[in-house]
Amino acid sequence: MKLFTPAQIDRMEPAQIRREYSRLRGIANKRLGNLEKHNLSQYGAYRFGKLENMFEDEVASELAEVSRFLRDPKHTVRGAKEFRADVLNALAGKPGYEDIDESNFMDWVNFMDDMRDKYGNKLFDSGDATDVFTQSERLGLPANIARKHYNYFKKNIAKVEKIDFIENAKDPGAMIRLKDFKAAIEAIK
Repeated sequence: MKLFTPAQIDRMEPAQIRREYSRLRGIANKRLGNLEKHNLSQYGAYRFGKLENMFEDEVASELAEVSRFLRDPKHTVRGAKEFRADVLNALAGKPGYEDIDESNFMDWVNFMDDMRDKYGNKLFDSGDATDVFTQSERLGLPANIARKHYNYFKKNIAKVEKIDFIENAKDPGAMIRLKDFKAAIEAIK
């Protein structure tokens, strides 16, 4: 399969860029579908867009992006499975990572990606982030609350570990709300 670097794309004619983007877009979207079907996708329902939905000056950068995507071995079912197995093997037996397994691996990866996006170049401890992830999952706290209030969660992690169950006061049985989570933390002395 012919893929392109940005330097190669700069030397291409606009018609050729459009043609190659359409060709590679189809291959990439099929891979995304296969990853999703095998529960290996960290992209959700994302697909590379159609040409008619792009401005002319975006097509070259999208061709570079789809080429980068297709070059990455983790973007095949086999490569994604190998990556998952390698990471899980590396985490096996490490303190703090015992709760990361096949069942929650993609949720954990997405959570860690969100933390990297949120904190950028600032220092954040992946062990602390994993603690926040596993405790929020254990308590049924919606992922968006754990992400949004990460620092509050991390600051109170010792108290969170002592909480057995939090009832959603407004809707018992449903995922807990931030208000109920904060009240449960405050109740721990």
